[in-house]
Amino acid sequence: MIDEQQIEDDAFQETLARLELLSAQDGFDLAAVEAELKCIEKYEGLDWVGRGPLKSAELAGTITAYQAFIMRYKRRGNGVG
Repeated sequence: MIDEQQIEDDAFQETLARLELLSAQDGFDLAAVEAELKCIEKYEGLDWVGRGPLKSAELAGTITAYQAFIMRYKRRGNGVG
């Protein structure tokens, strides 16, 4: 049986790693990442009938990773100004 917490943790780690790699590239745009987060949050908020607990866990991990990345990125003095 697949553990929902493991799905959420995996989504968090994978998303955070992808965002960190993305931020190291030339032309990185924090505003684009913030816009992606808003879209994901909107999708999560729709909570379509039939969405199972595994997809909900994946979305939760993804959203948490975006939020953590944005907060850390700004704390490092990036994206401010």
